[in-house]
Amino acid sequence: MLRNWEAIKAEEKRAAGKVHERKSAGVSILDGVSTRAPALMEAHQISTKVARVGFDWKDVEEIFAKLQEELDELREAISDHANTNDEADHTHVREEIGDLLFVITNIARRLNVEPEAALKLSNRKFRKRFRFLEDKLSAADRKFEDTSLEQMEEPLAGSKETGAVNAEGSTADLQLQRGCVRNAAERRKNLQPMALSQ
Repeated sequence: MLRNWEAIKAEEKRAAGKVHERKSAGVSILDGVSTRAPALMEAHQISTKVARVGFDWKDVEEIFAKLQEELDELREAISDHANTNDEADHTHVREEIGDLLFVITNIARRLNVEPEAALKLSNRKFRKRFRFLEDKLSAADRKFEDTSLEQMEEPLAGSKETGAVNAEGSTADLQLQRGCVRNAAERRKNLQPMALSQ
């Protein structure tokens, strides 16, 4: 997916006559990363490009430490916003959520996982589980507004144990998972190997 996006953008630039040599002093290695790409893909491309020139964490544990730091900063920003309800504090919350997502994208990169595809898998899994819940409530002639969160979680907990939710649509999920693994394998061929810990 990432490689296709880069190929499409490169072709668009060639067609528009925008390809330029990296001779001028003001050129950045990030110039080739499209700001029009989906945000997770853009973050993945940015972190991949800067990692190639050595701007990277030593190992995945350092990224987890950064993740904890960003979580703490987000909690603080949320607390500040709750106390003031100020627009500037809301902007700060949004920035901290973005920082958190960027760090998670770096974890995905280090583990050779396409973050966009990983999130798509989670979305599909959530949809299946929620549909299962809707079906269970409908069969019991119950409505969401008359059901507590604990009562909603009961059939979901049971479905995980029996695998009931995973039966439907598993072929599509398996194909998407295979695509994630295939894309990661292709990237590994093109990038320097990065150890999870050193």
